[in-house]
Amino acid sequence: MAEQHLERALGQVEASMEEVHRAVWSLRDESRETRGLAASLEDIGQQLGSCSPSPVEVRTRTSGGPRPFALSVENNLLRIGQEALTNAVKHGKAAHVEVELRYQPHAFELWVSDDGRGFDAGAPAAPGHFGLVGMRERAGEIGARFELRSLPGRGTEVVVKLPLPPLTLRRTG
Repeated sequence: MAEQHLERALGQVEASMEEVHRAVWSLRDESRETRGLAASLEDIGQQLGSCSPSPVEVRTRTSGGPRPFALSVENNLLRIGQEALTNAVKHGKAAHVEVELRYQPHAFELWVSDDGRGFDAGAPAAPGHFGLVGMRERAGEIGARFELRSLPGRGTEVVVKLPLPPLTLRRTG
């Protein structure tokens, strides 16, 4: 009897997580346009963490001077970060997730690391799971390099490195 109640409760938690997942994925681009990539990822992390059965602390940091990206580039970065956050909370069962956006003169880096369960990054994806494949494809679409580091019991780190053209100042007059 207790096992049935536990299964029902876990099913409800899973359904709640799926609902939040759908809500997060349907976030409008206006939010990102008015608040920026870092704030959008922070919001996503907070929403996902708030419906997790265990508390999840999500911290977002930005270093360097933020630069504007083409809409398609920023959207792909947002979706990669969103998937990495979802995986950390849903599959990794992380208690802490760090998101860092590093703006450098000739590159941008998005780091998402967690202290979750981790997994064998060299193993093939489970049938029906396309999150990692999708992140790799999105990175490739924008000319970025996708890196994944994970070990069972050691958490996961997703890194996206995007080369940027140098900023040039125009002379006037």
